[in-house]
Order: sequence, then structure tokens, then C-alpha cells
Amino acid sequence: MERIIELDEGVHLADLADDLARAGVVVKQRLGARLLVAEVPSGTERAPRGLRLLTADEVTRRASGTSRDGDRLALAARLRRSSPEHLRRKQNRPHAGAEWDSPTGGARPDPADGDLAAGTPGAGTLPAGTAARPGAVTTTGRSAPPETATLTTRSAGASASATPTKPERLINEVAVGLVFVDAPEGSGYGMDLDEIVDAIAEVQDGTEWLADQQPTANITWTYDIRIVTVDVEPWTGARWPGLPDEWYGGTDGTGNAGIDAALMRSSNGRIYLFRGSEYVRYSAVANGIDAGYPKPIAGNWKGLPASFTSGIDAAFMRESNQKIYFFKGDQYARIDTTTSTMDAGYPKPIAGNWPGLPASFTSGIDAALQRKDNDKIYFFKGDQYVRFSAVADGVDAGYPKPLDPNWGGMPDDFQEGIDAALWRDSNGAVYLFKGGSYVRFSDVPEGVDEGYPAPLGLSRGEAELLWRDPAMAALGHEAGATGLDAFVANLESSYGVDAAYAAFFTRWPVGWFGYAGYPRLVMHLDNDGWGRSNIDSVFAHETGHIFGAPDEYASSNCRCDSTAGRFYTLANGNCANCDGATVACIMKSNSLAVCSFTPKHLGWGPFQTSVDAALWRGSNDAVYLFSGDEYIRYTDVGDGRDDGYPRRIKGAWVGIPTAFQSNIDAALWRESNGKIYLFKGDQYVRLEGSNATMDAGYPKPIAGNWNGLPASFTSGIDAAFWRESNDKIYFFKGNQYARLTTATATMDAGYPKPIAGNWTGLPASFTGGIDAALMRRDNHKIYFFRGTRYVRIDGETSAMDAGYPNWIDKNWMPFPR
Repeated sequence: MERIIELDEGVHLADLADDLARAGVVVKQRLGARLLVAEVPSGTERAPRGLRLLTADEVTRRASGTSRDGDRLALAARLRRSSPEHLRRKQNRPHAGAEWDSPTGGARPDPADGDLAAGTPGAGTLPAGTAARPGAVTTTGRSAPPETATLTTRSAGASASATPTKPERLINEVAVGLVFVDAPEGSGYGMDLDEIVDAIAEVQDGTEWLADQQPTANITWTYDIRIVTVDVEPWTGARWPGLPDEWYGGTDGTGNAGIDAALMRSSNGRIYLFRGSEYVRYSAVANGIDAGYPKPIAGNWKGLPASFTSGIDAAFMRESNQKIYFFKGDQYARIDTTTSTMDAGYPKPIAGNWPGLPASFTSGIDAALQRKDNDKIYFFKGDQYVRFSAVADGVDAGYPKPLDPNWGGMPDDFQEGIDAALWRDSNGAVYLFKGGSYVRFSDVPEGVDEGYPAPLGLSRGEAELLWRDPAMAALGHEAGATGLDAFVANLESSYGVDAAYAAFFTRWPVGWFGYAGYPRLVMHLDNDGWGRSNIDSVFAHETGHIFGAPDEYASSNCRCDSTAGRFYTLANGNCANCDGATVACIMKSNSLAVCSFTPKHLGWGPFQTSVDAALWRGSNDAVYLFSGDEYIRYTDVGDGRDDGYPRRIKGAWVGIPTAFQSNIDAALWRESNGKIYLFKGDQYVRLEGSNATMDAGYPKPIAGNWNGLPASFTSGIDAAFWRESNDKIYFFKGNQYARLTTATATMDAGYPKPIAGNWTGLPASFTGGIDAALMRRDNHKIYFFRGTRYVRIDGETSAMDAGYPNWIDKNWMPFPR
């Protein structure tokens, strides 16, 4: 049953691993410094030494109140997860099973080709000459956790140059620094305490579900919760400053960003942008929109019929008559620039009044402008455009023409259906708008200017830094990537965890509602159209990215021939763009499911519960470890595994039968003949030591070829190695071992013997069922592996070295503990 346990003051969780295992206690989550969520055997009345079981009344009391203390919030969220309202919402979550890019759901998480590259923390800077206004910052939550037994807590000041460790596998203890970036009351960007508790509960749901997908990964989540209030000027540094949030796509970046039309009014030197039923005016773009704007089109552009007062298609000012033209559907209106009043007799049909237009251009024009560098008028429609040198003479010969390649350098999504076009007097440039982005042409024949397309507002990175830098300052860290890295590194060292990352929730503009790039993920608190009851699945999806899993939905531009993962490298075989059927998966859809490819992308697979076999190979002085269908090579154990490993056994160990391509029982190098031996069941194969190719005539039975072994050994051995100090071969089975003379492959007299008592100092757990063994010639040491640990033995005395057993984790590779 699930219980809340409190660590005694000064007690470190890492020191209690063995006691917890003996008591059958499995820690699932850590709520701050001292509270644990654990599965406890039914009927348990007392916790192991150093721990205390909290009663239900104590838990309720500690979770109650309005304090913003992070530990209290984590506990309150834990209780909320079992509330009827929370459970009802989870049962009726909207858009369950929908593809992340499905129109039935919200926007997709982490859009393709974002401006923040995965693994580039804090990328993105504000435009030159602008800066975030720090304003007032306050922080609440929890104080820094105590030092762990093995790692020293870094203070914020001391951690300026700290760099977190990018995780290769989602295993063991993981700390999530949950930072809620709040806003002053009345700003429109704030969040209340109830919403924060809801979000924490969703994060706990999502991360716990993720851990449950691979129990042998032994994942324990630690939540470090902070609430920071910052006061910044939203959209500082926007390219087109002062626009309403929704023109930029909303604070979560997923709205219908963009404009309908634009024009330069040379009669007053001002720029006008139109959207829906409103418009804005710029006297100087750098200074933001003029005071009093946006204004309604109706009443300010006099005489327009109702159909023209919302959603106009295109607009421009014609220099030859100093008139403004609005286009809507199959009609257009002409406006007198001195009075902003529609001329008599308008609107008129486009057809027949703009000579030479093809039929497709007589309705629904996308955009229009007049270029002053050549005095030509341009209409855009779909992927084509027409040009007028003199309207009375009709469309110029040779038109319509395609946008590509005549408007060179535009991205693919600009090649059809641009939203608006503008000539800007101040710099003599042409602007084309599409969605929330635009391109600029200083010289049309030369193509799009460098640095474009650009957003109307801010890129994701810019929007994030606007509030993240003040938030990091409130937490005692520097701005930019340095401060973020230091914050995450501090989580690692403070809690003594294998991996850590930051997760920011806010209602400040984020550029997109959910995205990730190690060491942080960002989510808008409202979670776009997916709603707050789907924060768990979006958070799990983004956490997948933190640990190396790729997107699988179609619009992510995933490819079947691409590979992903950090510990293992595997094709993105569930990508929706692959041929053949794909399945529901958290990286593909709003589905609490994992496909067959995602586990390895997250580092789950072989080398998770044990090492099957081990080998020192004399031909190259390298160490090999085997698990499942994979193996790892170490040229120098101290430097870690060689690049490109793990690798598949199949194909690398040439000629071995299918049965030997996974789950090998034992392996050894035989110095007398320079051969490699692999054992599986009651058989073994022999390979040439120099090229790892199986010799002819194999596999062979162990019985009769390794002389004198009892039947219990000939049916299958647990481990084997060749020992340098006496030139003997050792086989292990159960709680016994046999020693063989190398030259004759014959068991020595007096064997088998018990492991216990003959290998001095071994703990009881290593006196039976050894998984793998090897002798390293570089240090003359013998190694036994069992489960998640190993021991090191002196090659001369057969005595275990001091300080062992030790974890395979970190000493050999990232490995569950």
C-alpha cells in the first residue's frame, strides 16, 4: 500500500537503500527534502531505521493551508490526485488518443524546426538594443535541500560555472525543478494557488506513469517546487511592438497569429496593419503602435459596407492617385486618403476593373502592394502573383508567375497563400507576412534578407528569456544558459540524483505552449486546447525529449531513417511518416502508451537488471560486457565505454547461430590458444580471437569437451573467466565453481568447490548465482557481477578488495540501482 514516509533529520536516502530493500519498501517519489511516497508492505507498522510513517491525519494536516512552501504543495498535489474531481477529470480527459498534430486536439507540442535546438539550453537572445525589464522579483517555495552523503550542495553563487550531466538513460533518481513563474496580481499573466496544485498533481501523474512503463529502471522522482513572481514588460523586443497578444499568437504561441492586410500610407507616412475587425497604426515601428490603437475598422474608415469592416483580404495605397484600396472577396473599395472615406460608387467588382486579371485573381486576393522602387503594383493569390506597370494597360505580359523562384529565398510555407504585403518607406523594403512570421526584401531580385523569416513578436527563445532570466535571478542564478545550467546542476548535487532538469510553468508569453530541450522544458499553464487535465501526458511527452526520445507525429517532420537515443541508438520506427502501420505512443499522440521503439530511445533495454557475461579479450586488451542482444566494449575502463556502444551482438560476432545472438550465459578468453568462447545453455562456440569469427564445427556441447565437469555444469554455466596468475579457467554454477587446467580443458581434482569461503570477503549475495566474471590483465584484478552490483578481487590472493561491492552504475555505465 502507498504511504508517506518522513526521513529523520540528517538522514540521507542513499544510505538506506539496503534497509528499504529488506523491508520491501519501494520509494516512488520524493516530495522535497524529507518526504517520500513509497509502496509499503501491507501491515507494516514501523518504517526502517531513520524513517517514520506518517499517519493519514498528519498527511492531511501538513497538506492543508495556503502556504506556498514547495513541500506542502507537493503533498497537497499528492492528495488531490485521489480526489473524486481529479479522478473524474482523468476519466473524461479531452482529446484522449488524438494525434499530437490532430485538428481535434490543441496545438502540437514542441513544433518542428523550432528556434531552440534540443540540447542547447537557453538558446535565443533578445534583439540588439533591447533587454528584459527585471522589475520586481519575489520567490517562495522551499529552501535548498541538505547535503547528501556523497555530494556537496552547491550554493547559487558557487555554481555559476556548473554544468549539469546530460542523461543518457531515464533510470534511478531524477530531480525535477518545478518553477512556477507567476505575475503580479491584475497583470493578466498570473496564476492562483489552486491552479498550481493542479499542475503539480498532473506532473506527478505524468512522471509516475512514465516510471511505471519500465519498473526495472528503478525510477524515483524528486520534486523541488519553487514559485517565483516576476514583473516584466511582455513582448519586450518584439519586431512589431505593441500588438495585442492574440496578434502574436497568444501567450502560448498557438493561436491564430498574424495579420490580414497591411499598407503604407504615404500621405501621412504611417503603416497600418489590419486583423479581423481592428487595425493598428505605426508612426514609427520602433516606438510601438500609436496611442489609442487598436481601433475598429467600422467608423474609422468611413462609408465601408459591413462586409469590409472585418477580415479584409488585402490593402495597399496607389501612388498615381493617392488612393487606398481594400479588397474583400470579389470586390474592392477605394478610400480617399484625406478623409479616410470610401469614394462614391464603391465597392466595385474586381473583375472588369483590373484589366487582364485571370479569373482566379478576381476573388479572394491574398495580398497587394505597390513597390516604389519600380512603381509597379502586385497582387498575390495562392502560389502566383501578377504585376501592373499601368493598370489601364492591364496585367503585364508573362503574368501570372509563380512566387518561387521570383521571390527567392522564402521558406516553403511562404510559397503559397501569403497573408499580407507591405512597402515600407523608411527603408525601401518589401515585407510579406504569413501567419505569425514575415520576410523582408531589401532588393527583391537578391531574395529574402538574411535573418528572415522572423516572428512578428518574439521567437521562443526570446520570449522565454524575457521571464526566465528574472526568475533565475530570483533564485540566485545568472541569466541565460549559465544560470539555467547552474540551477539544474545544483538540483543534481543537492539531491544526489542521477539526472535533473528544470520544468517551467507560466502564463507569460512562451512562444509555444510546450517544448523541451535539455536541461529544461517549458509549458504554458493552460496547456493550449489540450486543457489542464492533459498536462500529465504533455509533460510525459516533453520529459521523453529530455531523455532523448524523438517526436513521432507527422507534422514534426520525423523520418523513419533517422535515429534517436543516447545510450542506445535506434531508428524512429513509429514515426507517422513511415510506410506501414504505426501504434499509439506518448511521443506520437495523447495516449498513455509506449511503442516498441520509445523504450530504447529512453535508454531502457539490455544492461538494465544484470550483466549476462563478461570477457577480457587478449587480442586487443579490451573488456566486453554482454546483456540481452547487446554488448559493450571498453578499451580503457577508466575512460568509459567506447564510442558507438552498446552494439548488437548479431553481425559483430561473425557466424554465431541465432541462439547465441542474445542472452549469452558466459564468455571467456583462453590465453593458450588465443580464442574466445561464448556459452549458452549446454553448448558453446569458439571464435578466432583476432577477428571474432566462429570456428568451423561449432557450436559444441559442453559435456565431453570440458572434461570432468559434473552434469550440473554441463547443462549450463553462470560465468567463466581465464585467470592470469595461475593460467587456469574457472566456471561458476549456482553456489559452486570449477577450476580447469587450460591446456587440457580438464577440471582439477577436488572441484567443484563452494564459492563461499574460497573467495575471501565476498558478501553472502555473491556466493551464489554470479551473473558474469572476468579478469582484467591491465590491473590484474578479477571481477564478479551480480544483479546491479559487482565486486573486485585481487588476482593473486582471491580476496575481495576494500570498498566493494559497488554499483555497476557510474563505474561501468549508467545502470539502474
